[in-house]
Amino acid sequence: MKDELCTIVVTGGSQGIGAATALLAGARGYHVCLTYLNNGDAAKNIVSEIKRAGGRATAVKVEISNPDDIARLFASVTELPGRLCALVNNVGVSTGRSDLSNIDIKSIRHTIDVNLIGYLLCAQHAIRQMSTEQGGRGGSIINVSSIYGLVGTDS
Repeated sequence: MKDELCTIVVTGGSQGIGAATALLAGARGYHVCLTYLNNGDAAKNIVSEIKRAGGRATAVKVEISNPDDIARLFASVTELPGRLCALVNNVGVSTGRSDLSNIDIKSIRHTIDVNLIGYLLCAQHAIRQMSTEQGGRGGSIINVSSIYGLVGTDS
């Protein structure tokens, strides 16, 4: 990273891979904007840990399946110091291991809305801020997936 202040958005940044990514980005000098949905305390802890180490961080409650929440997230990023330099699309949900014949339509739609539509909408908003073709100065989008996409889960 250059001497400019760059913001990185990490969806699902309050736990697991997202939290580790947020902590590392904070240590590397990024202003971290992490999202959470249900565990505000975990998000606050990650933000506090980044700040204690001398970094900058903020947390935003976002339902990734809600386009209005995603728009609000990226509008809030424009209010942060520096510019958006990176998006880590990390949030994901699973219906658990099950035969397709046993999964209800509500679960299928929610999984697609979070794991596909949410990723695409976050990328779309990030591109609008970062793309050199749209007046930005470039950046990166990293899409995180899980091995559970290949093997399923027992939870």
